[in-house]
Amino acid sequence: MFVTFGGESVSKSTNSQLYDELSTLYNDLSFNRWLGCGPPVEAFYDSIVKLQVISLDDFDITHPSGSDVSEYIEFRYVSLFDFVQNGYNKEEKNFEDYKGGMEYFYSMLGAKVFKGNLAEINQFNTKLIYSWGFMLRFTQSPEIPDTYRFKIIAQVREKVMETTVSCDF
Repeated sequence: MFVTFGGESVSKSTNSQLYDELSTLYNDLSFNRWLGCGPPVEAFYDSIVKLQVISLDDFDITHPSGSDVSEYIEFRYVSLFDFVQNGYNKEEKNFEDYKGGMEYFYSMLGAKVFKGNLAEINQFNTKLIYSWGFMLRFTQSPEIPDTYRFKIIAQVREKVMETTVSCDF
């Protein structure tokens, strides 16, 4: 399942002051290259402190409705942070980075794929997440195949965002 974040698109023309503050914060001050036409390169500028998935249905015998099932979920996302910090040099890639749904397309800008368990997410490894967000994948299925509902809770520095999704198993 994909988790995306919406919000204001900040650019030099829409909010010059915030754009300059963010550019300084992330040391994004000297990109000077030709890019082909296409959608703008955008990133979520607030780091994710914690990401949780709560089952709204009985998932299994040890995870009744209301339980945190984050231990059964792995994440993958693309970050532009290292690319910016390393002087806009591309990361070395291998095929393993793109298994499980990640797109190789984003590598043309030097994006880095992060993957792991939800417990590993913190404000240090979620900087400048590429705008399309996270891919979350269950590593374990519920005991009974059906449609299950989940609450996804994303905590950023200054607020908590929640949404509800359904998944078929």
